[in-house]
Amino acid sequence: MTPAPPVVEWQTFAHPHYQQLSKKHAFDSHLSILDLIANQGATESMAILRRGRGDSQFRRLASDKT
Repeated sequence: MTPAPPVVEWQTFAHPHYQQLSKKHAFDSHLSILDLIANQGATESMAILRRGRGDSQFRRLASDKT
């Protein structure tokens, strides 16, 4: 029996911007979810994450073409 080929998945993530409490410099993207929750609270964080999905793309490739 031949093992199934691996499946590769990746995401092109459109990072949402949100108000951060630090005014020292521009927006810092790709931080921990804890940064989002600390700056926006749990309810608003969920709304921001849902809005951020609009431009994100998921792709799945199988190594075989069948």
